[in-house]
Amino acid sequence: MDTINVDAQGVGILDGEDHHLRAARKAVRAGLLVNEDVLLRYPDGTVGKGTRVLVTPKGLEHLKREMPIGSRGREGTA
Repeated sequence: MDTINVDAQGVGILDGEDHHLRAARKAVRAGLLVNEDVLLRYPDGTVGKGTRVLVTPKGLEHLKREMPIGSRGREGTA
């Protein structure tokens, strides 16, 4: 299990993510997101439990299909 350094509110120092949130069950069942248990190390040295939400390859494909074309950036170089 990974350990993530967080601020006093449980927000990751490096990634800025709130590690107290979990992905919705519907998105997990659909295979779009995964909840991964992690340990949180607070500034005072205490350690607690948290969650890292990861997007699966299937979730990325879903996001690509759902994103409006005008909001998409270019991929690659020509």
